[in-house]
Order: sequence, then C-alpha cells, then structure tokens
Amino acid sequence: MEARAIERAGRRASPLITRAALRIGGALGLALLIAAALGLALHADTSPSVVSAVAAMPPSLLLAGGSLQSSATEGLVASRLPDGRQVGQVDIGGPSQGDALAAAPNGRHAYLVDATWLTDQQRKEWRLTELELPSLRVLHRAAILDGIDLLGEARIAAVAHDGAEVYVETMRIVGPQRFDPQLRVGQPDSEYGIAVYDVPQRAFTRTIRLDPPWCGVGELDALPDGRLAVLCPVSHQLRLVDPRVGRTVGRVPVTGDFGASSVDGQRQWIVSRAGQLQEMDLTRGAVVRTVDVSGPGGCGGCVPWQRPTVSADGRRLFVRAAPGRLYLVGTLFGTVVWVIDTASLQRVAELPLPAAAIDQAPTPDGAAVLASTGTTDASGEQATWLLSVPDGQVLARWPQGLCCLHLVPSPAAAADARGAAR
Repeated sequence: MEARAIERAGRRASPLITRAALRIGGALGLALLIAAALGLALHADTSPSVVSAVAAMPPSLLLAGGSLQSSATEGLVASRLPDGRQVGQVDIGGPSQGDALAAAPNGRHAYLVDATWLTDQQRKEWRLTELELPSLRVLHRAAILDGIDLLGEARIAAVAHDGAEVYVETMRIVGPQRFDPQLRVGQPDSEYGIAVYDVPQRAFTRTIRLDPPWCGVGELDALPDGRLAVLCPVSHQLRLVDPRVGRTVGRVPVTGDFGASSVDGQRQWIVSRAGQLQEMDLTRGAVVRTVDVSGPGGCGGCVPWQRPTVSADGRRLFVRAAPGRLYLVGTLFGTVVWVIDTASLQRVAELPLPAAAIDQAPTPDGAAVLASTGTTDASGEQATWLLSVPDGQVLARWPQGLCCLHLVPSPAAAADARGAAR
C-alpha cells in the first residue's frame, strides 16, 4: 500500500526524488514525497535520518526579510516551516534603514516598527503596524511619537504575555551634543522612554520614562510577571521596568552587549562580544553566574552583533560567532553557532555553518537551526539552510539569502511552551 502511495505522490515530484523515495520505502519514503509535493527544498541528502528529522519537526512560522521561494519577493514575508511555503507578505515602507518586529506569545499577531515617508511634510514618520499571523494582513497602524531612527534590525519592541499591550522604546533629542563623563560617550542630549500601545484600544496611551543615564537603543523583553527587562547598551545596565506603576524598579550593571530572557522570566542571559556569558536572577536583580563560552584562550571579540536566541522550552541558548575570523565580525557575519545548555551554562555543541552567515534562529524545539548565508568571500554562498542540532546535518536548503529571521511557534506549540514554562 505504501509503495502505491509513493508512486501516486511521485507523479508530482521529480524522478530523482521519486526513485529515492521508492528506494527508502515505507513511511519514510512517503514522508519524502509529501515533503517534495509541499515544496520543501531538501538537500541532496535523502537518507532516512534526514527525512525522518524533517517529518518529525513541529510546524513553525518564519518571519523574515524576503522569501524562501522567490528572490523577487520583498518586504516582510511569512513562510511555513519545514516546507518553506510562503503564506503571507507585507511591504515595509519608508526610507529608513532599520525596523523592529515582535510576535505575540500566542502566535496569532505580530507588531512591526518601521517608517513611512510623509510627502506633504517631507519627513519620515515611525509607526507601529499590527499584523495578523500567518497572513501578515494589516489590522491597524499607529504613529509613534519620538520614534528611534533605527539602523539595522533592532529589538526595541515587545509584547506583553497576555497580549494586551505592546511596548516600543522611544527617544527624543532635548539638547545639543554633550559628553557624558560617567558613560564616556558623547551624543545629543536625549530622553529615552517606552511608549505603551493598548491593543484593545489600538492606540498609544502613555509613555514610561527611562531615567538617565542614557539607555541607548535597548533590547526589550516582556516577562511573564508583567515587568519589562531592558538591556541598555550605552549605560551598560539591565533595567527592570514595571509598566503597571510606570517606572524603573531595578537596575543592575552588566558587561555584555546582547541579551535574552528565559521562558519563565526568572533569568536573563547576557553575552559579550568576547564570548563572556552572564546569568542574571531577575527575581533578586543580581548577576549569579559568569562563564566564558568562547573556549580555551578566549576568542578576542568573535561574537557579531546579534541577540542570542532561546529554544521555546528554555533549555538551549544559541549564539552566533566567528572564532579565528574576526574580520567577519565587523560585517556582522558568523561561521559557527554555539549551543549552550542553560542549566549548566556549558557549551554543548559548536555548529559549523555551510558558509558565513548573517543571521540564525533556532526552531522552537531547539532541534534545528535556520541560518542565512551571504557572499562575504570566495567560499560564500547566498542561501538559507536548515541544519540539525548538534551535528549540523543539512536538512533543507533554499537558494535565497534572507535577513532578520524570526521563528514563531504555531499557536498550539506556543500554548504548549507557555504551559511547560509554568
């Protein structure tokens, strides 16, 4: 029966894949043909282990700049994984060189911060766009007062765990250029804040002030207890903000540059450019562990600018790096992904990438990594790869290189992850 099913499915697949499926036989062979019929760009390796790994992968949604299926598609694109089929697209407007994206924990909505050009006023206006997932249908847009002029992808937006509020960092210039002797940096005198968007009202309703010293373009994490964790790169602080009282309720000095919070909101992991990892207890407001995950002798600043990512179950932390190839770090590329066990804070794997990658994101279950590679040197290849963890086996490959990868669990998987965190 399975052989006949394979033959029927094979009428819509290439002869090469059909022959491979017949040779594998059984349920795995049928899974291969189903994947091919769905448009999954499988690597040449059609071994049973690869087909089984792809077939067992829980569904998720990729939100990225560009499409896996067509290099002609622009804007923010939603693609279903693991088959890579495009299910939504929305244009990103304006002359800005950056944006920010945050998905609601329930996996049903996303919020995009970008700019649009106001022709009549000859200026750009930053806005928050509420999007339906997975279609990316625009539900509402609201102007952001004092929007930060972003350069590249930023993490200045976050969604409350109950989905009722969205938080966006803002900045307003209030004076001339000045040098801050405490921070040892100079910039126009500025006031930073967090604008609060009320989802039921579909409007910004208030702003929470971020007191001096300057925060800089921060990273926002919405914690399950209602607080916000704000990593401030200029003041080198992790600030805890309570939107319910409208103020900062704690701040701790940190040495790292990029951060990510645990699923349960109890811990924050902060990584430095040199590969130092700090773990902060967010209940106590204190750094409790500091380790070097770069390996013996350090790596001399081999971690490029990208926020670390955490699997949906909270067990693994993923950090992109370029050990021994520091010239790539300045162009934001990495050659490996460090996989770190969050219980022991030990590096359990170093995943080699097929080529220098501009971005990476783990699948929600942490069993695979999606990486987008670019042409940075003679060996570079512009493509997007799905790689198994911890061995780096190629599960799928698409010929388009993408940017700004966000992997969102399906609504059912998101509910399971939240339940496991509790």
